[in-house]
Amino acid sequence: MNTQQLKDKTILLIKRGYNKVKPGRKGKVLLGITGGFFALYVGMFATQAQHNPNEVDEKSVPVSAVAMSPTAINPELHLYGKLETPNTVTLKAAVTAYVAAVNIAEGADVEQGQLLVTLDDSDAQLALAQRQADFHDASAALERVKLQQKAELTIFAHQKKLFALTDDKLNRQRKLFDDKLVAKQHLDETEREWSLQAINLEQQQLKIANHAHNLVTAKAKVTRSKAALDQAQLDLDRTQIRSPFTGRVTSLHAAKGDRLAMGMPIIEVFDRDSMQLRVALPAEHSRLFTQQASISATTNSGDKMVHLELIDVAAKIAQGRAGLDGLFRVPANFELAEIGRMLPVQITLPAVENTVAVPVQSLYANKRIYRVDNDRLKGVEVTRVGERINEDGVYEILVSSDELTDNQQIVVTQLPKAVTGLKVEIINGTDDAPTDDDTPVDTIAKN
Repeated sequence: MNTQQLKDKTILLIKRGYNKVKPGRKGKVLLGITGGFFALYVGMFATQAQHNPNEVDEKSVPVSAVAMSPTAINPELHLYGKLETPNTVTLKAAVTAYVAAVNIAEGADVEQGQLLVTLDDSDAQLALAQRQADFHDASAALERVKLQQKAELTIFAHQKKLFALTDDKLNRQRKLFDDKLVAKQHLDETEREWSLQAINLEQQQLKIANHAHNLVTAKAKVTRSKAALDQAQLDLDRTQIRSPFTGRVTSLHAAKGDRLAMGMPIIEVFDRDSMQLRVALPAEHSRLFTQQASISATTNSGDKMVHLELIDVAAKIAQGRAGLDGLFRVPANFELAEIGRMLPVQITLPAVENTVAVPVQSLYANKRIYRVDNDRLKGVEVTRVGERINEDGVYEILVSSDELTDNQQIVVTQLPKAVTGLKVEIINGTDDAPTDDDTPVDTIAKN
């Protein structure tokens, strides 16, 4: 119904009402007032602004944006590592003895060679004395063998002379017997004497031949007794349990008065100079560590940062893990040197080119950020390449894309219904950012 039709209908209604009203002054006044109201309503309706129902009023959404340019940025891994050491030793009793004294407490720092536990050395002292006596006995036997060898050689020389004289005598007796100048009895006596001298000479030669064997046997007894003596001395020394390196006591297994058998544990110590931090590495970054790429790592030691050195990567994947373990050397003066302590580790990886660092709220669906082009949002598909904590301590995500250009305005406001084409207005701060209820996106086509 247009304006003219509305006016005609209004006049018709007024006329019908006039005809129905009885003549009179009050009736005419009432009819005039009614007609005036109708005329006013028609005028207001006819003069109002015309609205196109196909058009929707669009307002700008306030956002915060930061100008960014892609560059080379080092991703960071923020992990946790466990302190350990390959040089942990459990010192055990080398002899059977009572514990005489415990000179250290659990958790104490110790120096190399420091006396930790003292065992009763009474039995060890007795064993040492016995071994010393055995050694002296064997040494004396060796000297006797040497003297005997010298005497046997002298006797052998005399035996040779006696045999030679007897042999000459036998030859003369035989000649005289042939000439029938001596009786057969004298010849037999001379032959008997010659045989005795030959036997003595042969026996003496055998003694001399055995001299080398006797000397070896005597020397072996000396060596054996000396080894037993050294073992007894070593057992005596082992009654004093000393630290094999500079480290820390992790546990005590004995107390004063305990009777320890050989092989029973006494004390456990670890080497502080071989401390390392075992860090479970993400599977996607294991290749960088196995290639010994340019990687740096730090951790906290009290109130200061400490640099860690990558030693190696474990050759075996632990059960329940997807990646390898990285082993980082800890400085010798590390303050928090407790085995099993968990420490935060920041690992800086090699730089990645064509990368920007955006706050968490800038990343949508883990694959998209928005830039502002001509006061409109433009979605940019990105690849997440890592993360870092900047100099201000703010956590940032590193993303890369071929669509990133220099000095582009990246939205850093978290919008509940961010879509490409949304009209925005860049402001300082994010306090005026819209909520899910007042974001006019119903008429925007999603790209």
